[in-house]
Amino acid sequence: MIPYATCFNFVIALLPSNMKSIVALSILSLLAIGCATIVDKRGDSDVCKVHNVKMRTVTIPRVLVLGDTFDSNYNNTRETNFPNVYPVAVTVSTHQKETIYVCDECLRQEQLWLDQEHKR
Repeated sequence: MIPYATCFNFVIALLPSNMKSIVALSILSLLAIGCATIVDKRGDSDVCKVHNVKMRTVTIPRVLVLGDTFDSNYNNTRETNFPNVYPVAVTVSTHQKETIYVCDECLRQEQLWLDQEHKR
């Protein structure tokens, strides 16, 4: 696979000299706009339905995790006991960052659960 920078330099080298700076600036501008994109993944309410406390807003980088990171026991427990924690897996998207709600009590409960599972 050819790195993007190499492809970019190759394309620029093929252009007539009077167009190089215009095309380079246009491409870099588009890349900068794409990198700054933030998708809002917050739900309708900023109150955790499990712990009935106000959640905080965080913006996190998008991550791609292939396969299940945790077992079904974790996934089931997470869904019912600490649903508003940082994502384990994120779907593929053109967005570079996302804004989500995070419940501090959910984070605390998740850590307690992970600590208990680790002791087993």
